[in-house]
Amino acid sequence: MLKNYLKITLRNMIRYKGYSFITIFGLAIGITCCMLIFLWIQDELGYDRFHTDNLNIYQVLSHTDIKNIAVTPVLLGPTLKDKYPEIVETTRYHWFFSGTTFKYEDKQFIEKGVRLADPSFFTVFSFPFLKGNPETALEDPYSIVISETIAKKYFAEKDPIGHILTMNNQHDFTVTGVVKNVPNNSTLRFDMVIPMQFRIQTEKTWYTNWDNLFVFTFIKLHDHCTADNINAKIAHIAEEKTKGKRVTLSVLPFNERHFFFYSDKMYVYIFATIAIFILMIAGFNYMNLATARSVKRAKEIGMRKVNGASRKHIIVQFLGESLFISLAALVLSLTFLSLLLPLFNTLTEKEMVLNYTFILPVSIGLTLVTGIVAGSYPAFFLSSFQLSKILGGNLKSGAKGSVLRKILVVSQFMISIVLIMGMMVVHKQLHYFRNKNPGYEREHMVSIPMSGGSEKYYQRFKTELLRDAKIRGVSGTAAALPHVHWQIDAFHWEGKDPGKKISINYNAIDFDFVETLKIKLLKGRSFSRKLDSEASNPFLINQEMEKLMGMKSAVGTTLRYGEESGKIMGVMENFHFLPYSQHIEPLIIHLKPKSVDNLLIRIPPDNISESLGFIKQTWEKIIPLHPFQYSFLDESFERSFSDVEKTGHLLNSFAVLAVIISCLGLLGLVSFSAEERTKEIGIRKILGASVSGIVLLLNKELSRCIAIATLIAWPFGYFAMNHWLMNFAYRTRIGIFIFILSSALAFIIALITVSYQTLRAANFNPVDSLRYE
Repeated sequence: MLKNYLKITLRNMIRYKGYSFITIFGLAIGITCCMLIFLWIQDELGYDRFHTDNLNIYQVLSHTDIKNIAVTPVLLGPTLKDKYPEIVETTRYHWFFSGTTFKYEDKQFIEKGVRLADPSFFTVFSFPFLKGNPETALEDPYSIVISETIAKKYFAEKDPIGHILTMNNQHDFTVTGVVKNVPNNSTLRFDMVIPMQFRIQTEKTWYTNWDNLFVFTFIKLHDHCTADNINAKIAHIAEEKTKGKRVTLSVLPFNERHFFFYSDKMYVYIFATIAIFILMIAGFNYMNLATARSVKRAKEIGMRKVNGASRKHIIVQFLGESLFISLAALVLSLTFLSLLLPLFNTLTEKEMVLNYTFILPVSIGLTLVTGIVAGSYPAFFLSSFQLSKILGGNLKSGAKGSVLRKILVVSQFMISIVLIMGMMVVHKQLHYFRNKNPGYEREHMVSIPMSGGSEKYYQRFKTELLRDAKIRGVSGTAAALPHVHWQIDAFHWEGKDPGKKISINYNAIDFDFVETLKIKLLKGRSFSRKLDSEASNPFLINQEMEKLMGMKSAVGTTLRYGEESGKIMGVMENFHFLPYSQHIEPLIIHLKPKSVDNLLIRIPPDNISESLGFIKQTWEKIIPLHPFQYSFLDESFERSFSDVEKTGHLLNSFAVLAVIISCLGLLGLVSFSAEERTKEIGIRKILGASVSGIVLLLNKELSRCIAIATLIAWPFGYFAMNHWLMNFAYRTRIGIFIFILSSALAFIIALITVSYQTLRAANFNPVDSLRYE
């Protein structure tokens, strides 16, 4: 019986090659899209889950009066370990200076992935060691653990253990461990880890004060302890240690860290929905073509019933046929998957691999479900044909089948229009980001990291650069632009509640900062070499800070910061120093030229390579022992919305594929419709109908379907994209143009798809179609 069913399936596929290709190719694309999205979702949900006991690891968060922050008091970790037996271990983790110089023999590089951590870091987190002991690797304050890539970079084929890496030409660190490169799906990323104790020894003021919130604190709990239990115990410990300042604590499950800080779980739901929709479109093609061709297979069904086949047998036959087509599509989709995965990895900036022991069961399961669901309606529909009508020659497609086909076509194009709308809105939001004025001129700004000893030459380097007319301005900052993430809660001013702890964004800068970046001053003045000095502690603030202080004019107000105090010299117009997803927050900038770690240089728009050559030549003359690195501020700025760009690329790809699948099905339906109406077209031509009139007749139904799809798609598309835009503090508007253009595109693409077939049918010689009547 099965052999017979297989024969019939293969015969039908060979006989109707065009329809078979449309069905199999469409399903293959749908399954491929589903599997690519499934791999992406698996990667997103798999962040940080490779650690042993990852379910027991938590990050401690701080909650101040105006915001929640990831950093905690520096003394919190050891205190928690000593005070609460439920906590197995704690570890602190912190960024070191960006752009730290390391040297081994004649090799010297600037490293950005340097982190500070407690010795327990590699026991709380199970980053796999290639060499060394994770339990003791960071016990010595002058030890260092490096990644596999760093080991090859400095030591080539040598064993790195025991060798010395010199940091900033001052401190010697002994390599005590080599770890595998950090997986791409880890939220903790580093190339080098040095002990926190080293920093404590060199910066005791910062690292021995409960008021300083700037390290990440992670805890590992016993199995029996829950997050709620530990939250109740640690909530007010910071308040007790900071003399009543309102800072409360809570814990975040480590597995949720990726979605809490770096991504949005909404994207998982969005792309899971897109995967289902694309597979639905492909399944609709099969259902459409199977029901449309029902009359063609009526005699086959009739003969089977005459020979004793029951309805059950016919249902099994057609479900089996659907499953066979789905399995053929699976084979094709696995080929597509292996070819497209490298491109998909490039688009998503991931490192996903095809693990067939995992992919095959999932893809086969997905294929079986698709085959059964897509084939169920045709199977039950075809098996319901009455024998008397079949043998009497009175069977036609029927109104029910026609209505279903229209519903499926409408559904396909409704989904396609929603995806096209999404693609356009993301593109418009990206265009908005690129063209939005950040409040300063970011073009033609060169940024150079200065640390590891090179910062000592900052003033001399700046003076030398300004001797040349090519250089339009030079200044420096402590926290590198475009985004400042330093926050301090120790600022006080007259009228501020002394018990209120407010984390305020902070940056230390040099003279000429406002002038070099061309930031607009609204009140007061900028820093002046004649009137200000580092000793006088002058400040500039933005409009949001003035609003927070509750003053009409904050110029001349004294800011107290620890034991120091200084006056506010001016109020700047708000400018963006955080990503566009966040509102502009209060900002204080402090005149501290000795704290500069990043150089900002404005160059003319013409002869950029000549200006860069001059800057490099000057660097090598004044700071020859330190490698020269630079970046453009506008390029760094654009990287801040790379997630939106990636979303746009993915939506573009999936929208195009959805439209292709929909048009494939439409092509099959129009071909069948033209074939079914051949005699009608012949009669119309004999009675004087023009080619254009017949084309309009054949396309009328298509136009009606897309019009209905448009009416359904617009509210769905608006709701989905408006919800997505709400994630951004600064966003574009969804204009009526997007609605009209998305539907017009869908209609034009559909029209182009069927135009050849409709023109061919309209130009058919009526004599050929009527000769046997």
